[in-house]
Amino acid sequence: MEEIIFGLTKWIPISFYNVLFFTVFFFGQGRRIKFVLVTLAFAGSAVYAMKFGYYLGHGNKLLYPFVIEQEPKLVLYIITFFFWGILFVTQLNYRQPSKPQKVFSFDAETNGLWGQPFAIGAIIYNEEGVETARFVGRCPIVGEVDRWVEENVLPQIIDISESYENYEALLVDFAQFYLTHQKDDVDVLVHMGYVIEARIFRDMHDRGLIGDWQAPYPLHDVSGNLQAAGEDPTSVGKYLAKKRLNAGSFAGGFHNPLYDCAAAAVAYRHLQGW
Repeated sequence: MEEIIFGLTKWIPISFYNVLFFTVFFFGQGRRIKFVLVTLAFAGSAVYAMKFGYYLGHGNKLLYPFVIEQEPKLVLYIITFFFWGILFVTQLNYRQPSKPQKVFSFDAETNGLWGQPFAIGAIIYNEEGVETARFVGRCPIVGEVDRWVEENVLPQIIDISESYENYEALLVDFAQFYLTHQKDDVDVLVHMGYVIEARIFRDMHDRGLIGDWQAPYPLHDVSGNLQAAGEDPTSVGKYLAKKRLNAGSFAGGFHNPLYDCAAAAVAYRHLQGW
C-alpha cells in the first residue's frame, strides 16, 4: 500500500520535475501548454500533500519506516510543485514579446479634421529603436484657416517652413519617401489614422503615386495597442507620461507631425515589449 501511495516520490526524482517545469516556463510557447502545467503543478502539490497527510494519519511511525524515510522528500515535493504552480499562474496572461520590427511612423496635419493636409512628418526606426531616416514637409494652407488649427497646430510647427508650393508637390515627395522605406519587415504606424493619415494613402493612389498593392498591409494603429493594454486609446501623451517615456527633442510638441509620429513610435515599441 505504501509503495503505491509513495511510489512516484521514490521513482521520479525532484530534479526531473524541476527540469520539466523550468524548460516549459522559459521556453514553452502558448497559453494551452502553460495551463496544462499549472494543472499538473497544483495537482502534484495536492497529491504529495495527501501523501504527507496519509503519513501523519498513521501515528505509529515505527510501523511505517518507508514513510519516515520519505518525510523530508514529501515536504520538498509539496513546496516545489506549489512554487511552480504559482509561477505558471503568473504566466497565463503573459504575452510573449514579438520580434522587433522596423517602424515607419508618420503623421499629417490638415486644415480641420476633414480638410486638406498641409504638413506631413515621418520617422523610420530600426529594430533597436534608432532613427534612421525622416521626412518633414509643409505647404501653404488653401482657404480660410480652421480656428482650431490656428490655435493648436500652427504654434507647434513654426519651425517647419513651407518648403512645398502646394499639396500636390508635398504628396509627390512623401510618396517617394514612403516607397523607398516601406518594406515587408517594416510596421507602418499611425495614431488614430482615420481620417487624416488614411486619406494620405488614398490621395497618393488617386494620383498614381502608389500602386494598387503598395498601401501598408496592415496599417498599424497604436490606438488599438493602447486600448488592449487598458490605456486611453485617444492619447499617446498620457501613456508616455505614465510610463515616463521620452519621444525625443523637437521644436514643437503634440500636433507637430514629427513629434506626433515619434511619440506614437515610442509608445508602440514599448507596448510591443521591444
